Amino acid sequence: ENNYLWNSLLAESAIVKIPIPDLTVSKLDDFFHIYTALKTITVRVDRVEESIYVNDIIWLESDNHNCIIHTSKRDYVTRSTFAQLGEKLPAADFFKPVRYAMVAFRAITAIPSDKLVLTDGTVIPIPKDSRASVKRAYMDYQWKVLSDKKGGR
Repeated sequence: ENNYLWNSLLAESAIVKIPIPDLTVSKLDDFFHIYTALKTITVRVDRVEESIYVNDIIWLESDNHNCIIHTSKRDYVTRSTFAQLGEKLPAADFFKPVRYAMVAFRAITAIPSDKLVLTDGTVIPIPKDSRASVKRAYMDYQWKVLSDKKGGR
């Protein structure tokens, strides 16, 4: 008796389809982009905790025992390790083209054959053995961005 009721509920719910208007999906996309734009990481700079918007970060640079976070507004020097900061950043949006740098994909303006050119004018040389993988990673990122804009998930 209990199974009969459950099976009939399942059958009815399989038939009923609730249309979701494109407007709702668009609003959810807008919310998601606003939410990710407001995402921050917290780092200690000197003796003060600083919150930095992830979207402001252009690239990170390892410098001996320090890590320099280059943003669109200013540079932050922190004693956090390169690995610690890398764990705080979204892996889909950042990559490590060379041992001492981690770059935001969206901050790349050009990839000539042997270097990356960033929005702040920084030029990062790409080692010969990793040029193909850097270009492939960037193309994968661009494809993801275009797919998200077109609505294909």
